[in-house]
Amino acid sequence: MAEYTILLRNPRTLALLGELPVFLHAKWRRHQREMGDFEITVNRNNVADSLIARNNIVEIRRDGEFEFAGIIRYREIGDPVLGGQRGDVWKLSGPDLKWWLTNRLVDPGASQYDSQVGVATETAMKHYVEDHLTAPADADRDVNTELAAGITFEVQPDASRGIDANFNARFDNLLGGCLLPLARGADLLHDVVLLGDYSGYRYEVSEPTDATETVTFSVGWDNVEKLIYREDYLGVRNSMYVLGQGAGAARTVEVVEDADGIAEDFRREGPIDARQADTVAKLQQIGNDRLDSLLDDSLSAHAVPAIIGPTLYREHWDVGYDVTVSISDVGIEMTRRIVEVIVQLTRGKGEDISISLGSRPKTQTRQIAEGQQRTNPVMHDGGGGAGGGAPVGAQYLTLALDGTLTAERRFVPSTALSAVDGGANGDYTLSHAQVAVGDLHQDYVLAAGTRAFTGNQSMGNFKLQ
Repeated sequence: MAEYTILLRNPRTLALLGELPVFLHAKWRRHQREMGDFEITVNRNNVADSLIARNNIVEIRRDGEFEFAGIIRYREIGDPVLGGQRGDVWKLSGPDLKWWLTNRLVDPGASQYDSQVGVATETAMKHYVEDHLTAPADADRDVNTELAAGITFEVQPDASRGIDANFNARFDNLLGGCLLPLARGADLLHDVVLLGDYSGYRYEVSEPTDATETVTFSVGWDNVEKLIYREDYLGVRNSMYVLGQGAGAARTVEVVEDADGIAEDFRREGPIDARQADTVAKLQQIGNDRLDSLLDDSLSAHAVPAIIGPTLYREHWDVGYDVTVSISDVGIEMTRRIVEVIVQLTRGKGEDISISLGSRPKTQTRQIAEGQQRTNPVMHDGGGGAGGGAPVGAQYLTLALDGTLTAERRFVPSTALSAVDGGANGDYTLSHAQVAVGDLHQDYVLAAGTRAFTGNQSMGNFKLQ
């Protein structure tokens, strides 16, 4: 069995505060994209309260190598745990270091959105981290101002991996509303880690590892103690109506379809509110991402790998590895991604490791092919209008009547206005002739039989004479 060490560090200086000498139980979860977490129970008589204070960093090392890091955000003294006496056991828990990413929103400033269009997904992800966490325009939002001198929060150099992004963000959570959908759409992994010399934190993006030829989990191979396979198609959709900007009949709707899914199953439609997307490409990316995530979640497996044998944790497989799963008894063999690893240490029982196998591996070629296959290029109005572009039944204000449109209004400048037409993609400028100040205050009389209305043009007040 591997040897584990639990260290405590100051979150601002990363200085070592000490080691947790004895603990009753420890459990941590690492995820390829989402925020992981941990839970530790310890006898309070064996540890100083200052060592396990709120916000201290918990660093777990496995056989001397970095394994996990999180931040204490919850503490409890309560009922007996694993034989402890009431009030003698501290329960500590918190998220992993992706917690830093949840502390910021994407603030577009004076712009309507912070948009990343036509750039590699990795580039877009690191742009959002830099502009809203590590080097924002507003110094008050810079995470580095919260760290001690000499400690930095850096971003790994950009390698421009992943398909081109088309993404809008406006006051979305940096992790949940921005980085997660981007990473999922391009099949990238990401994490926040401690630098090796403890000089700071670093945000990193990586690609999955293909281990399908070298790692097969199968009960018949005696490398798993338990293997559960699940099919769940209840929530799967294969046709998404992506609702963009506008209102009523003028709202833009992009239909994104999974042609294979429709052919293999019944047509199953669903909506997505994506009013933050202002281009067709962005609507398509949101729709494809939703279809992918629903389909990936439909087939999954949970396994408890053997801690000894030919396929070992950290040596042969890890989070983000694509592996083969075989259940020969029912004729199932599939390629799945290790999306999550859970490690538990219990006094007197040793080490238990379990894994969740979820999403299918995706090459960049497959991502592009899926996007092309699933996109229905016809845009519809909210009332089911004709396709081929914007809705034809909307009440547009135009300069000339058009045979295709059915409810447009023609704009005709009056004699008091003059217009300059800049042509296609240009400006249409209206001007009003200057009026003398005296003319604006001239009295006038409106005849009304034997009576008359008199008034002042500038005030709009009239009286009957």
